[in-house]
Amino acid sequence: MTSYGFKLFKLELVKRDGRTAQPWTYEGPKKTEKLVLDDLEALIRKHIAKPERGLPLGADARPLSAAERKARPVFQIEDVDRVGTHALFLKLRYGRHRDEDLGLPASELATTTQVDLTEIAPTRSYRIGILAPSSGKTGMMVVEAIAGACPSKYFMKWMRRWAVDAATKADKVDESWQKLTAHAAMDPVLLRRYVNQANADSVVLVQRSTGSSRLRRDERFRVEAAVFSNQSRKVMELAETAIVSDNTEEQTDAEYAKELAELLGKDDLSDLDFDDGWVVVDTASGKQQISPSRVPEIFVYPIDNRQPTDRNFRVETKKEVVRVRRTVGATLDLSGW
Repeated sequence: MTSYGFKLFKLELVKRDGRTAQPWTYEGPKKTEKLVLDDLEALIRKHIAKPERGLPLGADARPLSAAERKARPVFQIEDVDRVGTHALFLKLRYGRHRDEDLGLPASELATTTQVDLTEIAPTRSYRIGILAPSSGKTGMMVVEAIAGACPSKYFMKWMRRWAVDAATKADKVDESWQKLTAHAAMDPVLLRRYVNQANADSVVLVQRSTGSSRLRRDERFRVEAAVFSNQSRKVMELAETAIVSDNTEEQTDAEYAKELAELLGKDDLSDLDFDDGWVVVDTASGKQQISPSRVPEIFVYPIDNRQPTDRNFRVETKKEVVRVRRTVGATLDLSGW
């Protein structure tokens, strides 16, 4: 059976690459108050039914080959609706090609005998709720998770790219452009349950030879150390600090790696300069990697083993948003949701 649920995120607006949360309103013509949510809705509408493949490429990146494009996940906005004054309800498709070449009828009700899948990526429809604050600078975001898959990372990365593109005119970027940032909403109950039930399995420390690349071939060397039973609790406490960290940029993993090396208590490790490091945690659902930029998929709120209707999805997500919003400091008007 396919599991349906959702994830909650703390949502903030920041300038360019800044970290300071910005207001969700600004002064418009004739000193009228304008809502940033109006601008976000307009930006999203411009990209309805326009498929994107993989994550956005950097300005200096080479174009993807046909084979590389085919291997990337496909992402496409289907629709966006305004719900009340302070919320957007989006539907998008997300999936990837997995080397299938021919689709056959799954039941006798199929209207076609076969479908060529050589250039087709099977997708599912996902729902996202952007809940802007009615006051203050912190909102929340709801993203549907289906069978463990969740397109939150792709949505946020493409929203940033679209914001940059919209602020670029004649190859010059307006420095006042803003972006959304999302961090997993830290539900204290789920976090405590996770930390108490999980066990630290090992620690991985990496020194890279090429910039910030995470490809195995670009590593100079890596150290993998087993975590002994008398170290597990301290390592899990350090893993917990990574989960609740607001700083999820990859460069913070180098500082985290240094802390892990010192915790292992080996002088020959603490003297080395590592670019990356993470804890491998053994959980009931398998092994997961934890570092500031690798928050595990632990905050999934289940709904059902059947796809909920839009109404049920909003009812279930609203219950958890109401419970968690104070924890993340969000003031929300959910009357329309």
